Amino acid sequence: MPDPVTILLILLAYHSAALALLLYWRTSVRALPVFLAVLALHMTLNLIARGGADVFGLTSAVGLLYGPLIYLLVREAAFANRQLHWKDAWLATPFVVGLIVPAEGDLRPWLALVVTGASLAGAVRVLLMFRAAAALSRTSRGLARMHWLVWAVAGTIALAAIDAIRPCCPHPHPQPRRRPTWTTRCSGSRW
Repeated sequence: MPDPVTILLILLAYHSAALALLLYWRTSVRALPVFLAVLALHMTLNLIARGGADVFGLTSAVGLLYGPLIYLLVREAAFANRQLHWKDAWLATPFVVGLIVPAEGDLRPWLALVVTGASLAGAVRVLLMFRAAAALSRTSRGLARMHWLVWAVAGTIALAAIDAIRPCCPHPHPQPRRRPTWTTRCSGSRW
């Protein structure tokens, strides 16, 4: 039986891909299906990497797309006149740089921190602009419609912060206690 992490990755990949296909034709917010498709691709690459296959550092490079996609999702949901356009492709530049930068070095986590931080700051700026525009038009319906997006951005900021401090914190893995074997008993050592 596969371990729980593998099961979780399979479920995330499958449901993200299915939801992306379903929403592509049913939503006016085109960044949401793109975000879900990138999530499905990332989880599939994680599954391949867990199997021991080399994916050329593509797994961590795909992670560099989350920040720009969150920004595009917030911008598109907040302002109907700011739909996805081919000019938004420049936001994939961190992904291209992530492909060039070696995966083993220390540069990729810093690149991810800068890209995600800048993208989330842009998303917060867009939300503040939307709030100001809704206050000027004196409508609360628009603000109520955006509560889910505010919570999504806040959750993404929390996850990004946890991901940023994770390399700095020691991650104790308890060593499994070894059972004494015949050779250790005979050699005089206890364990």
